[in-house]
Amino acid sequence: MPPEPINQNDPSQMTPKLGDANSPTEHLVSLGRLINTQNLRESPLAQTPVQEPHSDPNLANQNNQAATVTATAEPPQPDPSAVKEDIYTEICTQIIKEQQRIIGDLAVEQAGLVEGLTVDPATFRCTVSGDGGKVINNLIEQYRDFFGYAAVEVCKEAASRFLVKLPDDEKPALLR
Repeated sequence: MPPEPINQNDPSQMTPKLGDANSPTEHLVSLGRLINTQNLRESPLAQTPVQEPHSDPNLANQNNQAATVTATAEPPQPDPSAVKEDIYTEICTQIIKEQQRIIGDLAVEQAGLVEGLTVDPATFRCTVSGDGGKVINNLIEQYRDFFGYAAVEVCKEAASRFLVKLPDDEKPALLR
């Protein structure tokens, strides 16, 4: 039997009520249930039998221990030397960006003269090889020798937000 036509002048017929078998909302809900039920039947998980717990207490105990170990295992900690090298890389990148903002392309040119430092001229992203603290000191000295002590202050300002991540004894001497 087809549903009765909706009288658009009757406000009670304009707003479908949940539970009304003829409402579009109820049809969508029913359709969603049908689709979900069908998907569950076709799911590989639905066809996999559920394994009952073992009656052997030794196996059950091993399963509990494995779960306990998994639950209490700590995530792997990053290598401290890798974290420190990342900080040195970020410091070099930021110093070069700040110097470039002030002196232009000469900043990348001067950084390219520092041993152990490679700079991508497009992004200013650095790669530090060897002792990161020494590379940073050499970079600052290069800018200082070429542009004077004002360049050292620019370097200190650029690196300041990264220095809090390093212990005092690992901070480059020229940034202390």
